[in-house]
Amino acid sequence: MSFLLKLLGGIGGQIYIYLALVLGGFGAGFYVEHLRFVDYKQEVQLVAEKQQAETDAKIKEQEIINENIKQTYEARLTSIHTFYSRMLDSRSGVVSSDPNATITVNGETHNVLLVAEQCAQTTEQLMTLQEWVNQQVNLK
Repeated sequence: MSFLLKLLGGIGGQIYIYLALVLGGFGAGFYVEHLRFVDYKQEVQLVAEKQQAETDAKIKEQEIINENIKQTYEARLTSIHTFYSRMLDSRSGVVSSDPNATITVNGETHNVLLVAEQCAQTTEQLMTLQEWVNQQVNLK
């Protein structure tokens, strides 16, 4: 150390030593913070990967729910259509026209069974939508 002091010129050299110690301290502090930052980035990366996996699982679960609801809805609509089609089958007999049949704004009459089928389809649509919402809300 005395060699270094003589080399740097006595008292003026002490300033350089103190300056080197201070800069070394700053460098060590920066290095420690750098290591903490690297650890933090790794921790955040792990949390992000875990969250992504959870999100992917929920998306798959939602797709399964959507497909099940779609198939159930289509099957129920087919069932409704089949039920009302049988009632409209002309081979089953002739129904006399009703003078009090449902009349539209244009003055045209509607087939009551077609209106009933449309109402049943709309009701089924609402019930299926409610079922879908409940399943989406209950997703964990």
